[in-house]
Amino acid sequence: MRILLLCCVLICACNIRAFAQPDSTKTWQVRWAISSFALSRVPSLQLGFQKNFNSRWAVSAEYGWSTYNLFRDKWYPDSVRENFRYRKIRAEIKRYSSITEVSDHINTHVYWSLEGLFIPEKYKKHNDTFRQGNQSYGYFFSRIKSNIYVASLNPGIEWRYKQKIVLDTYVGLGPRFIHIRHYDTVLGYDPPNTGGILNFLNFDDSKDWKEGWHTTLHVALGFKLGYFIF
Repeated sequence: MRILLLCCVLICACNIRAFAQPDSTKTWQVRWAISSFALSRVPSLQLGFQKNFNSRWAVSAEYGWSTYNLFRDKWYPDSVRENFRYRKIRAEIKRYSSITEVSDHINTHVYWSLEGLFIPEKYKKHNDTFRQGNQSYGYFFSRIKSNIYVASLNPGIEWRYKQKIVLDTYVGLGPRFIHIRHYDTVLGYDPPNTGGILNFLNFDDSKDWKEGWHTTLHVALGFKLGYFIF
């Protein structure tokens, strides 16, 4: 987070004179990932900047603060994670493939992007099990650290109004790597015998039932608002 804040300060310091530029030459956007605010397993207030170098290339960086507690009772009433804390760090490089003039004030910019995402999570759980190697353990209490790494290839469209307001819509696919670690664990819990039915029907995507690395499919789908500031 300190690195991101330092970058923002340097950006503002290096470009303060650019505020006097006309709209057509502005290349910096401030951005808000609206779809990440609530429509996510890890909802967040995700803000950032995008720099357009020319008509073909752009880069962006974003930081997300957790909004989980705002939606916990409504969207996650059955969650067994306690004191769930996390943040999001995202970077992206874009290449625009085409520009279309929809009207006098609206242009569409079609692009492909490569996105990198890092989500460190920490939470607590009670009365559950996990595997370490070939051994299974029942625990009364455990602290869990989950680090999520994502790489995604995203096609998208930026809808630009008067080179001021931007609606960025995108989809994408890529690998998601998750590393799980249990610590401060209190062992000794004897889980009930469910015959494997509940385990089969368990769709909890936290993957904390096993320590170590997990690989899953990441599906990107969302939209953002941007505004050219300088």
